[in-house]
Amino acid sequence: MKRILSVLLAVVLCLTLCLSIAASESVVVKMTIGQNVGYINGEAHTLDAAPIIRNDRTMLPVRFVAEAFGAAVAWDGSTATATLTRSDVEIMITIGAEFAVVDGEAVKLDSPAFIENDRTYMPVRFVAESLGATVEWDGTTSTATLTYAKEEFVPFPDDYTVTYPNGFDYVGTDLSQYVTLGAYKGLTAAEALPAEITDADVAARIEEVVAENPMRVEITDRAADMYDSVVIDYVGTVDGVAFDGGSDEGAETVLGMGMYVEGFEEGIIGMNVGETKKVEVTFPDDYYTELAGKKAEFTITLRSIYEETPAEYNDEFVKALGYESVAEFEASVKAELNAERDEEIHSLKATAAFNAAYAHATITKLPEGLVEDYMNQQIEATKELATVYGMTYETLIVYGNGITVAEYETAVRTLATETVKQELVIMAIAKAEGLIATTECDAMIAELCTLSGCDNIAELSIATGVSEASLYNSMLYVATRVKVESFLAENITITQQ
Repeated sequence: MKRILSVLLAVVLCLTLCLSIAASESVVVKMTIGQNVGYINGEAHTLDAAPIIRNDRTMLPVRFVAEAFGAAVAWDGSTATATLTRSDVEIMITIGAEFAVVDGEAVKLDSPAFIENDRTYMPVRFVAESLGATVEWDGTTSTATLTYAKEEFVPFPDDYTVTYPNGFDYVGTDLSQYVTLGAYKGLTAAEALPAEITDADVAARIEEVVAENPMRVEITDRAADMYDSVVIDYVGTVDGVAFDGGSDEGAETVLGMGMYVEGFEEGIIGMNVGETKKVEVTFPDDYYTELAGKKAEFTITLRSIYEETPAEYNDEFVKALGYESVAEFEASVKAELNAERDEEIHSLKATAAFNAAYAHATITKLPEGLVEDYMNQQIEATKELATVYGMTYETLIVYGNGITVAEYETAVRTLATETVKQELVIMAIAKAEGLIATTECDAMIAELCTLSGCDNIAELSIATGVSEASLYNSMLYVATRVKVESFLAENITITQQ
């Protein structure tokens, strides 16, 4: 139970993170004023716009350089803002603004960005240095040479000291020092809204329900065969000793589907109902626990064999599901589909509204140490998970997604940074609109206590190893975010895309 929320998040990270990493350790870009050809490590590329000099400053078409250094470029026409994002940095530059925002902090520009011939130009030195590159200028040839060399990776420290052991107090902190809200009410957005529910949709859902509830015919006159559905009890041992996860009663499986270690299901073929049999197997050498490469013996009892045949859709079928008639069942299905559609629309509106509010907000800096605190939570949770599976931290990361520790921890920092930024915007709106969800938070904590078998937050704190204050602040944010997103969804107009 300890750090359950962090562990779950770490699992998601391990299994789903997909990173964009520059293949080269060093990237050299050369661009000459007035020329529509640029060079990346000596290879020529045609530019859609040539570099120019404006107000004694070299201005460059930003997309070519950003992408050469592994950064993605996104353009928000509603705010005239270009956002350059790489795993280790985020740069936001608004056309005509005197300040840019780099990783949440405002930085003064020596020359504002501008648009000319539908191309966005930015000061070369600011962009290059913000992306970690150096700039050399050759006045005789009017050529700028930008060199980006990846810094040596420094692992996150094992002895990290948490800055906010009780979580960050968004409610008691003046958030204006970190974020300035823009427009977040009365906005409009275009989304592809789900279509109205039709009779065909109802029929398709009914087909799914029928397929998921086949008729089961028990077989008693023959032995188990490949692709039979069976119910079994089993006990697994290694060297005569039962091992964790190796036993079960009333387990259902389909023979030949490969749900168990090789040899297990094959050993059931030919057994009769009521028969008990010992089956020897060998776990694969690359099995993810300490059982790898070991021989085991399973004592298997076959309780039943049955075949599944398609069910017939009629009153008898729906009565088994708790309905009086086909008509009542179909009305229920249509109501369920409409409720799902309403929920999907609400989710689309909430997401669009928050994205718009987030885009209009200006984050000038981040609470010192908070990003690192979040990184520490997730990295420590990943290490705990590795211990549970009998792996090293490095092995779990590679096994989960085939990435390195450097790539993983870089991605964790990016995610932690984005999380802090979103929290700042959410809580700033909540405070501005009086939406701090204290009542909802108390209800969530009570429910979590019930699910965890705890009587109160003090017991929950002991069970999870997280302080009461940290638990409360975390739950308060979750409850408040739900409330804020509902508020934003009610205050945005969505048009069909």
